[in-house]
Amino acid sequence: MTTTTFTAMNGSLVQAPTFAKPSFAQIRASLPDMPEQGSLVANAANVASRLALAAVPFAGLGWLFFAR
Repeated sequence: MTTTTFTAMNGSLVQAPTFAKPSFAQIRASLPDMPEQGSLVANAANVASRLALAAVPFAGLGWLFFAR
């Protein structure tokens, strides 16, 4: 395809780009659906269990220090 043929075929399709900012509703509509979050009690239990698991190595080292 030559340049003149390309220009003749698509010349009417060339438009200036638009820089309009999309509205909040358009941005929100384009986002994927968010998964449901757990309840406050479930989140607190999750945090507490993670803290307990993180404390296990420190408790073990502390026990070795006091047992000596």
